[in-house]
Parts: sequence; structure tokens; C-alpha cells
Amino acid sequence: MERIILFFTILCGICSETFAAPAGSYYRTPSGYRSHYWNMLDQVIIRPALGSRFKKDKLAILSDAEGQALLSPGGVPSRILSDHLPITFCIDLSTGLNI
Repeated sequence: MERIILFFTILCGICSETFAAPAGSYYRTPSGYRSHYWNMLDQVIIRPALGSRFKKDKLAILSDAEGQALLSPGGVPSRILSDHLPITFCIDLSTGLNI
């Protein structure tokens, strides 16, 4: 059987248990019958071999940057700056990789 190495997104599994707010990196006012408001369009995609080096406690959706609020008073991304919130993360590359 052929071995297939896949990528996976780590944010979907972590965000629901880690973040209180915001609930995603992109907010869209519903326009149809099936809208979920917050979406996780911005992703960190890594190889499974790097999964143990991914620092879950360093993963964050930023709601401010250098003192500048990225959310409007209503708690959604300020469209003046961007319609997406930035994400930040850390992967420990301090030792050699054996991938």
C-alpha cells in the first residue's frame, strides 16, 4: 500500500477549546440562510512530522497589534484595517529536523 503524507490544519481543532474571543479570523454578516458569522479562513498548515514541535500555547488570533485595536466596538474586525484578523504561532526549530 502506498504511503501518503498529508498536511492538516491545526487551528480547527484547537480554536474551539483555546480561544474565548474572537471565535475565528474572519467575520461575515450573514447574507443567506446558512451563515455562521465567524469563520476560520486563515490557517497554519504543517506536516504531521512537525506536529510535536508546534507550540499550542503560542497560537493566537490577534485582536490588537502594537496597541492598535483590530476589532470594532462591536467586537468584529474593523473593516478600515482588514477584514481578517492575523494569527501568530510558533514552531520549535531549535534542533535538527528528521523528516
